[in-house]
Amino acid sequence: MPDIIRLDGEPGQPGFGEPENDEIKVAQWWWCEVPVREWDDDEGMRVEKTRTRFCCVTHVGSNYAEVSSIEGRSRNSATYHRIHFDEWDKRCKRELNPQKVIDENVDKWRGRSRKMLLKIQELTARLGVSPRQMLPGTPINPSEETHALTVVSDGGGSMKQYKADLIKAKEETLPKLFKSLEHIHERMAIWMTAEKIGLEADCAIQTTTIELVENRIFNVGLYAGLSEECKKVKRGRPADITEKLHVMQRMHFMDEECVSAYKPGGICCQSIRDFDKWLVKAENYTRLLPFERCCIAMRVRRWPKEREWDGTIAGYFVNMRLANMDTWTFLYIRNGRQIWRVNTEVEFGWNLFPDLDEVDFTEEMMGKGRGDDWHFVTVREYEELVKKEKERRRKHDAWAKKHPNKHYFDNPHRHGERDLNSYKPFNDSSVYFDDMHESLNRDIQSYNRIGLILQGIYDRSEILHPHPPVKLYTPEGFAAAIKLVRDNDMCLPPPVKPDFMAYTDACNAQLKTGSVTIGQEDYWEEKMAHVENSRMDRDWRETSHYRHKRYSPYGDPGPGLIAKIDHWQSKARKARYEWYRERKRYNRWGPNGPLRTKVIVPEKRLFNISAYKPGDFKQFFEDHRTRRDYLKWVPQLLSAEEHHAGNPDFQPRKQDE
Repeated sequence: MPDIIRLDGEPGQPGFGEPENDEIKVAQWWWCEVPVREWDDDEGMRVEKTRTRFCCVTHVGSNYAEVSSIEGRSRNSATYHRIHFDEWDKRCKRELNPQKVIDENVDKWRGRSRKMLLKIQELTARLGVSPRQMLPGTPINPSEETHALTVVSDGGGSMKQYKADLIKAKEETLPKLFKSLEHIHERMAIWMTAEKIGLEADCAIQTTTIELVENRIFNVGLYAGLSEECKKVKRGRPADITEKLHVMQRMHFMDEECVSAYKPGGICCQSIRDFDKWLVKAENYTRLLPFERCCIAMRVRRWPKEREWDGTIAGYFVNMRLANMDTWTFLYIRNGRQIWRVNTEVEFGWNLFPDLDEVDFTEEMMGKGRGDDWHFVTVREYEELVKKEKERRRKHDAWAKKHPNKHYFDNPHRHGERDLNSYKPFNDSSVYFDDMHESLNRDIQSYNRIGLILQGIYDRSEILHPHPPVKLYTPEGFAAAIKLVRDNDMCLPPPVKPDFMAYTDACNAQLKTGSVTIGQEDYWEEKMAHVENSRMDRDWRETSHYRHKRYSPYGDPGPGLIAKIDHWQSKARKARYEWYRERKRYNRWGPNGPLRTKVIVPEKRLFNISAYKPGDFKQFFEDHRTRRDYLKWVPQLLSAEEHHAGNPDFQPRKQDE
């Protein structure tokens, strides 16, 4: 990399200049010793070395300053370095006249550009080729071709040598010169836009100020309830004035809670109002809201729902609106026998407030992450990770030495903690202390949202009346009015986590001819969708881009949601289902009755309802480790529950139907 022009000597030498004061500000220019990666011929690789670079201060933190180096920059990116204040005086010297340094370097690269252009002109003139001729699409001038031949003859050269020189200029010399010229222009452009670094840093400060104002506006909106809608879903007497409000920690989900209280006959909740009617039943609200004053947060569902799209613009916006409503949070608040629903568009995490051991400030901490996302562990836990990693590497090397002919991927000890060096101490000795502190503050602000909402509800609504004056913004006032209930830890899970796949395999091991199953209809509809989509692709008259994920042809009822196996192939582990469908065309020469149809379904797509025992679904919901994956087991298990309860809608249809 070319040297930078320095004024009044080198950094650290007499005459370099001292700063007027010790205060470091954004947009100041300094000569800084920063690490750079350069190619080392002896090592045969890039190694990190320390070089002095001309840098602009872009950010000043609590214990460090971030600088942007001119060298190493490209037109679309910059090289940033963080320097701790403890090392600042050793590594940095202030430049009092940065504009002169920038102008000198611009002139330097401009002069190199002129010299390079002169070399190109001399080469083209020696070969008798003008720069205008080298432009693509330029017509050839016969007089210029004659001039080129004259140059060759006057120089005494042969036509063969002239041709070789032209080929060399085309393939080697000119591309190399143009590449050097491009690099020179790039460096000149970087120095010409050097002043923009300080302006961008000033704009970043203004952006931070705007974000602070937006956060304040958001908090005011939370307190004022500008994004809320309240509705009383159950009337009754309020709780005693001295009763505390119990706030449940974990986020609840409406579809999961309906499953937990499932009974044969099921529940049909097509809207929030339907769920309200279900919730106000005594056996339901006393389970979800067990205290006289209680608050829980709910969403419609945990994971996004896959919705069918009919291919129209209106259908797209309807699905988008429904998906947006799935992210809303509904606060259900019980006050005695009253139940209120507060609709809010505020996004909460899986927990409304943190666990006790989420961040332990009583011990020294280590952080790993980048930007806004940081993970924290104690120094004790970090040392344990380092110890385990050393033991893993010892076992890895021992195994590799014992099995020299084995592949690396056969080593059972190849996986481990490979990013332990990414952990930084959570104290002011780290230049990432501000980032870690800001990440924690952002989490704390998100946890404080529920406090702002509840303070607003206490002050401006009748939901929790009667109550004494409440000041949740003070520790004493919070303790007097609120009790946090960590319902994630209220019960111990079974020692063995329920395994739905193992449960399914155990049931399917009993499959045989005549077994009642579920899953065959989904398999058949996906197969028919593939056939229909292929037909639409072949039809040149088809203008719609919509393609089916599931498809049921007209007049074909399919195998049915619940069906009996007509023939079980024990060796292939496949089931055959048979039924009748309508004819698509009229047959004038023969019978026109229904046609017998069949489909063969592999075992992995089926669930054996015959082997299911009523109540088996509860083991997967009651364990919080499997509750999050309820979408995988609810359709099969609840359909089996309805079948064994005798629900006619969940019985196999007869062949003559």
